[in-house]
Amino acid sequence: MATPSFDDIYNLGKAEMILRRPELVVNEGDVTDFLLAAAAAMADKNLQFAAELFRKTFVDTADGADLTTLADDHFSIVRKAGTAALVPVTFTRATSATAGTIPAGTEVATGQDASGNDVRFTTVADLPFIIGETIKSVNANCTKTGPQGNVKQGTITRILVSLFDTFSVANNSVAAGGNEEESDEELRERIRNRPNTFRRGTLSALEFGALQVVSVRIAVATENLLSGLVRVYVSDENGSSNLQMVSDVIIELENWRAAGINVNVTGGKIKTQNVTVVLTIDTASGSSVGILTQPVIDAITERVNQLRIGETLYLSLICQAVMNVDKSILSVSVTTPTANVVPLPEELIRVGTVTVS
Repeated sequence: MATPSFDDIYNLGKAEMILRRPELVVNEGDVTDFLLAAAAAMADKNLQFAAELFRKTFVDTADGADLTTLADDHFSIVRKAGTAALVPVTFTRATSATAGTIPAGTEVATGQDASGNDVRFTTVADLPFIIGETIKSVNANCTKTGPQGNVKQGTITRILVSLFDTFSVANNSVAAGGNEEESDEELRERIRNRPNTFRRGTLSALEFGALQVVSVRIAVATENLLSGLVRVYVSDENGSSNLQMVSDVIIELENWRAAGINVNVTGGKIKTQNVTVVLTIDTASGSSVGILTQPVIDAITERVNQLRIGETLYLSLICQAVMNVDKSILSVSVTTPTANVVPLPEELIRVGTVTVS
């Protein structure tokens, strides 16, 4: 039922006024009209305020700080803050005649782009070298939170401080675990899935448990019905993972797995897929490939990037995403990929380059 409108309140007040004083006449602009309108405006504002408070008590209509409060107060679920990427970095020196320590907090970085920007990391622990040692590794955290810290393998190449010896630095694996603050929709999804976890030990409960780790944004649990093996695949929002993330999930899942059941945790990997589509356009509509290119690219990217770990990319999914862009698109042909893309169980398909013609 809709809340009463301003006119409803005004007319209700007018009816009550005449019921009490039948001889009263309400003319537009006179004092009785003024008093009725003022009272109706105040009542309308109070109804709006009450409706806003009521809206904030529902998962689907609360947002922002209100959803954060609702999740914590009603469901004991805390919104995840943004997280910084973590990566092992390897320091190497040519000679080993000197002993010393690379201190915790040593800053390293990627190469600079054309605008002079880079991504910086600081080591999390002291790294001692004794005489005879030339190469050692230590974890490093990105100095900023968010997915920009999930840099590729081999991109951290600069040491930004002076060390006790001459070193080079490199990351021999991708950085992972960098995420934006949990979005409203991600938080809503965790709240909706909570009832499925009450029994624990179920696949839904294992996924929910893995998502309690702050660096994890995607979790998929599977079971081999023949062997009984249970495996949980985890990644950050980009689809990457690292050993620290996997280790954190293994520890957390001790609170969620059934007794006697061995749960294996595997880090997710990105599988990049380029997409090429050919459109047939109703030119009489005034539309063209040029006009529709960017909306089609956005639609394909958004839909494919909703896939979960291990999910197949069907050609029909790409076609449907394109057809939903505009009624002037009469048909679409997918030339790349040429068939449905079936990833490995730990792979997460994400869009590479999208070409539209």
